[in-house]
Amino acid sequence: MTKLVSIILVVACLFILSACQVTITPMLEVPDQSIEDGEVSINLAIDKVGWLVLHPVTAGGEPDTSVALDKTYFTAAGEYNNIKATVPPLVGEDRTVIARLYYDDPIDRQFEPSDDNTSDPAVTTGDGAIIEDTFTVPGVLPYIEMTQSLTTGIVSITIAIDATGWLVLRPTTTEGEVDTSIVLAKARFPVSGEYPPVEVELPVSIAIGSTIYALLYYDDPADRDFTYTVDGDEDLPVQVDGEDIVESLVVN
Repeated sequence: MTKLVSIILVVACLFILSACQVTITPMLEVPDQSIEDGEVSINLAIDKVGWLVLHPVTAGGEPDTSVALDKTYFTAAGEYNNIKATVPPLVGEDRTVIARLYYDDPIDRQFEPSDDNTSDPAVTTGDGAIIEDTFTVPGVLPYIEMTQSLTTGIVSITIAIDATGWLVLRPTTTEGEVDTSIVLAKARFPVSGEYPPVEVELPVSIAIGSTIYALLYYDDPADRDFTYTVDGDEDLPVQVDGEDIVESLVVN
């Protein structure tokens, strides 16, 4: 009798455990949100160990799976909310990004997907559709930020530009305007992007208390030769909303 009761208890326990098991259906959602500095929150569920990976899109609108803009590893199946991921914004352009789930198969913590899905395959629904979602990261407008050391004649300048172009320093006219006939210093930037600070030494002829201006110009045509003139059509100023990008600084 005791043996029979034990068997019944074991069966009952197994039944309860089976009934309590939760089936996880993989899903991925990028909720509508204000995306700042490229940071996005993502909700997902995955039924095995795996990855959340962010891909850029090709010119044809397809995911470029050869590039992982960001990825997050999940050591267990489960539902995950508000997972933070970051995508570098593009200067001047909105960036379309595809978020996609992958299994870590074989489990080695190395994201190495294959074209034939024999390793780290994409997670799919029951009918074979890849589980993914698309969102847009707003572009960064071109800008200039300029600061000067108080003890040297060095000016530190940070820029963002949306094409190949120039950073040009100019003096002020006697009327207090930008003197577009004089170039104090210039630097060329070969591709679009946000650049770390560039240090420029001011000419000793610049008087303390005078104003200098930093402006951005396109290198168009891209001939590495700065040929802007007021009445010309080459190397024109970079503009936002029809206004030249200009930053001024009073020399200490």
